[in-house]
Amino acid sequence: MTSTRKFRVLLVPDSIYWVTGTIAKSIATANPWIDATVVSGPLLGELFPDADAISRRFDLVHKQHRIPEDVQDVRVPKSVFRKEQDGMWNVHVPALLEAMGLVSSRSEARRLQAQGGVRMNGQSQPAEDLPIEGDPPGTMAGSVWQVGRRRFARLAGLAD
Repeated sequence: MTSTRKFRVLLVPDSIYWVTGTIAKSIATANPWIDATVVSGPLLGELFPDADAISRRFDLVHKQHRIPEDVQDVRVPKSVFRKEQDGMWNVHVPALLEAMGLVSSRSEARRLQAQGGVRMNGQSQPAEDLPIEGDPPGTMAGSVWQVGRRRFARLAGLAD
């Protein structure tokens, strides 16, 4: 018979995570019926007044796979959009992700796209170029981009 334990990881400083994680693990090890999240929750609540908000955001993003409410609005330069010979506009997704600050390079964006780690409004975006309707940013204005599990940004429009 194997025992399973669940550990919830929150974005907290390493020193505090180590303390709460160590205490939670020691209590859960002593009694395998106690879930470590039950133990670490009150400890984090004492150290962080907004621990409930952090926990709700974690559940929303990682358990329910939904887009959080507090997504940063980002404006991008018009140079990430390209006008084709037929007069239609395209957006180069790696350049867009780099301009939004979601990746450090276009190569990283291409690798993440190949792995399925880039999403627009919850839908995977494997294509490097996406057509848009109208002038930039067109129909993409207000779209929420996700890279990996934690990085989100909303395309607010063009930079001045």
